[in-house]
Amino acid sequence: EYVLSPNDSGDTLTFTLTPTDASYSVTIHSNPTGAAVRLGSPTSPVQGTTPCTLGGLEGNYYMYLTKSGYEDYEYVLSPNDSGDTLTFTLTLARPNIIITDIYPSDNNPEAGETNQYHGENQK
Repeated sequence: EYVLSPNDSGDTLTFTLTPTDASYSVTIHSNPTGAAVRLGSPTSPVQGTTPCTLGGLEGNYYMYLTKSGYEDYEYVLSPNDSGDTLTFTLTLARPNIIITDIYPSDNNPEAGETNQYHGENQK
């Protein structure tokens, strides 16, 4: 900040302006490749597919990597990530498994039982 005074009359003043919120870019990789990169929420529009570079970012963003068969990955991008290459490892999603017994049960002698399992946990 500079305040002009009468003593500045006739002087040539030169200023260099520095943005307070400079934009930044970041390169995103994932293992496996081909994850959709979304900003804001896991259902936001796709900004790119890994590997990719996001540019023109200002401030903080919730970034989500989404890929069919894998759990969504969440990361908060910030100006501290400027110019970095970030690599994320995605985790396989646990499948829903439906097991149908082929033998009748005591509760239902006409049909087998159906049990649903999610990963290792029985539902």
